[in-house]
Amino acid sequence: MNESATLALNARAKQLAAEGKTIYNLTAGELATDTPEYIQQAVARTLSQNKYTPVAGLPELRQEIARETKSFYGLDWIESTNVVVTGGAKPALYATLLALINPGDEVIVPTPSWVSYNHLIELVGGIVIEVPLTESFDLDHDAIAAQMSSRTRAVIVNSPHNPTGAVFSKTALSQLAVVLRGSNITVIADDIYAKLVYDRGFTPTPTCRFEKLVIINGFSKSQALTGWRIGYAIADKTIADAIASLLSHMTGNASVPSQQAALAALKRDDKPPIETIEALK
Repeated sequence: MNESATLALNARAKQLAAEGKTIYNLTAGELATDTPEYIQQAVARTLSQNKYTPVAGLPELRQEIARETKSFYGLDWIESTNVVVTGGAKPALYATLLALINPGDEVIVPTPSWVSYNHLIELVGGIVIEVPLTESFDLDHDAIAAQMSSRTRAVIVNSPHNPTGAVFSKTALSQLAVVLRGSNITVIADDIYAKLVYDRGFTPTPTCRFEKLVIINGFSKSQALTGWRIGYAIADKTIADAIASLLSHMTGNASVPSQQAALAALKRDDKPPIETIEALK
């Protein structure tokens, strides 16, 4: 297995910059700003809190994530018990795949796609089924339906989309929900970029009434916390418990300072100008 091409190129770009070369680094998905000062200060005040936390995260952080997510998407089923805090969104996605996929199961990946999806699926013994986006970079529900089989267990939906930058249409997402209705297929919504949308009419994937849904998200993009490695998965409690059980052996809890950074971001009243779904309608 090859390493992440994105991270390898990012390391090379930083090495060249350290050597004094002029480099315009367009490799890793990072904001141009540093971690906000109020987050740094909040974490500095909590450095004495340095013991293990529950594997699924600080109870207060899980409550805040549930509150904010429920408000952002308008989903009434999300409670703190559905939230598992992880050391970045990648571990959240990987543990979700471990919980859902048995060797030989198929996962549909709309393409082009983020570089790690295929590798993560293969790591858990799954089979990647690539389905191209439309010419306008929208989901093609007919093409997805044509590739579904008795072995299909999940579809990864990433909107706003990496690498095209496209936002999938409400029509395409709703049609996919109809296609999947009554099946045993879970939509894994990689929503890491959902709060970096400023156009009107944006429809987030989790709002489209998918019967089986796991939300993957984090604070790297929206709060400039890439190096802090803090993310989360939100799922049905059975799946959330399975994810937490896996992480209890793989990582334990996410870094405590990083959890405190995420908590500071969620509790701040005058948050950065990230618009809510209601404001976008």
